[in-house]
Amino acid sequence: MLAFLAGLDGGCQVPIGALVSDIDGTPTLYGMLADLTGRHIVRGSRRLDPRAPESTGEALAAEIRSRGGGSLLVELRQLSKIPAPQPE
Repeated sequence: MLAFLAGLDGGCQVPIGALVSDIDGTPTLYGMLADLTGRHIVRGSRRLDPRAPESTGEALAAEIRSRGGGSLLVELRQLSKIPAPQPE
């Protein structure tokens, strides 16, 4: 999952998420990237290669970037003020 987050320049202020789920014996990496409002979300998934989990994360990040995530990241970087995280 770290490779996925790094591939999207993920940090505390970026609406990004990743999850690995093992359904029917097939581990799958799910990922998403959103704008700050949550109106624009790009999601994707890839079967996890247990021999090369980092490459799975990198590939999913590249896919999300190519499907609109790159534009979302540009918009997020251009914001002059990103709201502080809210307490849980």
